[in-house]
Amino acid sequence: MNTNCQLLHPPLTGSFPPERVADPTFDLVVAELEKARESVEIFMYVWRSDEAGTRVGEAVLAAAERGV
Repeated sequence: MNTNCQLLHPPLTGSFPPERVADPTFDLVVAELEKARESVEIFMYVWRSDEAGTRVGEAVLAAAERGV
């Protein structure tokens, strides 16, 4: 297990509707998944089957298809 953990949460600037406030964070999660070359560790408290969850899930599957 990788002990070098990095939190991905950008500072929120501007106004976001309450249902979209996590979008910048999920954008970063997907970007990190796209860059992964060896392994991925994901620690999420809630994984919903909404738009954000689907985006992350698709990025995880794409990483697996690349052999990550």
